[in-house]
Amino acid sequence: MFNEEKIPFDQQIGIALFFADLDIIQRGNALLYLQKHRIVSGANTIELTVKDLPKFAGVDPFVKLVDKKAADNIKSL
Repeated sequence: MFNEEKIPFDQQIGIALFFADLDIIQRGNALLYLQKHRIVSGANTIELTVKDLPKFAGVDPFVKLVDKKAADNIKSL
């Protein structure tokens, strides 16, 4: 077995906003915003201004990184 070790995190990660419900997001037609932002260990705050009101936000929403809990990458707002 492998031992997990916490290490400092400092990467550019995709941040997304979606204007529709999850079933439409899965079809790829609901993207309002997608840009990479620097995410570091600890708390991070990102303020975005977009034209329409988003319904969901995602961090690495298309699971580009190895992630044990990818289901929690998109949350409703």
